[in-house]
Amino acid sequence: MRGSTFTDVTFPVDFGDMTTLSPAAVIRETPEKSFVHVDRLPGSSTAARKAASRAVKDGLLLPVRRGLYYRGRRTRYGITAPRPDEVARVVLGTRGVGPAGYSAARAWGVTTQVPPVWHVATLRTVDPIEGVAQHERRNLARADLKEKEIALLELLRSPEVYVEAGYA
Repeated sequence: MRGSTFTDVTFPVDFGDMTTLSPAAVIRETPEKSFVHVDRLPGSSTAARKAASRAVKDGLLLPVRRGLYYRGRRTRYGITAPRPDEVARVVLGTRGVGPAGYSAARAWGVTTQVPPVWHVATLRTVDPIEGVAQHERRNLARADLKEKEIALLELLRSPEVYVEAGYA
């Protein structure tokens, strides 16, 4: 691949030589169901912000939070919004982050309960994310664990609460 690679929640995208593209062109070329970071767009910061603002007005992007937009799939009802867990993964990153509570139990398939918000255990909390409950953990050894391993640790904190036992 030549040029810069834009990494998304789901897949990498190659935009070739981004130095020749305008921010608006990069936004138009961004695939559906992906996030757009204004600070990663080519050109000046003012041009990038204005291009993102115009794309929101045109119905191409949805604002998620300051400097972060989502290019959803266009339907007859409007643009699809990202799931809260996708937003949390983009904002918090993946290092030391994993589901907590009933979200962890669902990740392991040991409950049928659906939590009203996605619970996430993280080493650092950020400003509130809509649809996400953040739980700060101080154990820095979690930074090297994968999401599923963190979910298991969270599940083992109180399995009697989260694990559904069948009838014997």
